[in-house]
Amino acid sequence: FGSQQSHIFHTRVRHDLTQVEELEAARERLEMVVEGSSLGTFDWFPLEETLITDHKVWDALGLDKPEEGALEVLWERADPREKAANWAIFRDYLRGKPGGFELDISIRGKNDASVVFRLRGRVVRRFRGRASRVSGTYYDVTAEIAATQEKERWRQQMQQAEKLNTLGLLAGG
Repeated sequence: FGSQQSHIFHTRVRHDLTQVEELEAARERLEMVVEGSSLGTFDWFPLEETLITDHKVWDALGLDKPEEGALEVLWERADPREKAANWAIFRDYLRGKPGGFELDISIRGKNDASVVFRLRGRVVRRFRGRASRVSGTYYDVTAEIAATQEKERWRQQMQQAEKLNTLGLLAGG
């Protein structure tokens, strides 16, 4: 009987170790994918008022990563015109809105150059459904937004040129 229990115990331990090794391997693969991509990651702990980010946000901003106070540094540099709207989005999800969020936030980097990050994330709830963590990814969409704005300027210029061409044809004939 004791031998059978010992065998079952060792089988379960081997199974658990295998699962831990598989989980560790999956985590390592995910880290390699994220590191090789343009995505950055963040974890915000609202109760502790702590933000943990990888190096990519600081690289994009041209700033040194602070030892402490990352949340304060980024919030201080956020575009004041966007703060109220972005905080309202966060507040809705912290209060229980289901699903994930997406928002763009402009942050002043080195030499006051603005960098726009697109954040996507979810609120993680723990004890009694309280928001314990907000986790997600971000990426720099500054060039994408500039390209969209340039495309819109060209479209407007083309419309104006077409109107002038039409007026010229009508006036001429």
